[in-house]
Amino acid sequence: MAIELRPDFAQAHHSAMIDINDALEKHDISTAHRLAHTLKGVAGLIREYTLIDLAQVVETALSKSEYPLDEDLQALEAEFYYVLNKITNE
Repeated sequence: MAIELRPDFAQAHHSAMIDINDALEKHDISTAHRLAHTLKGVAGLIREYTLIDLAQVVETALSKSEYPLDEDLQALEAEFYYVLNKITNE
């Protein structure tokens, strides 16, 4: 099932990091939290465990109404685009 969902993930969530960053720039922690939580969940559906872990770190900070560390956001973004690229080339 995870294999079948991968193209859907790439199509439906291709702007997830842009959306998270936009929400943070607007100081909308609630939306950023929801987006990070969603990203974590769909990463689980496609069995991308590193992406799950990095999304969890960002989600946890946001759940405390704190901004995530820059290095945590950068790590999440790098992994996110790595996964998208991997899916595109499957």
